[in-house]
Amino acid sequence: AKGTALFGVTSAEDQQTIDAPAGIEMHWLIHSKPNTPSQQQEGFLRSLDWPAGRLQTCIAEEYGVIRALRAMLDQDM
Repeated sequence: AKGTALFGVTSAEDQQTIDAPAGIEMHWLIHSKPNTPSQQQEGFLRSLDWPAGRLQTCIAEEYGVIRALRAMLDQDM
């Protein structure tokens, strides 16, 4: 299996070592102002070279960010 895990944290010190399976790429986005919506996730997802075929996503984030990401994924996929 292959995949990308994307984590949003408020500082570099919040990054953790995660024992992920082989084939999983880990990425950390730093957003120091958690009280304001971030568009980093959408920018990151747009920059990916998505594989062909059926894809599965799992998103856990603030509702407004989830809504924007779902709209982007529905439109672009």
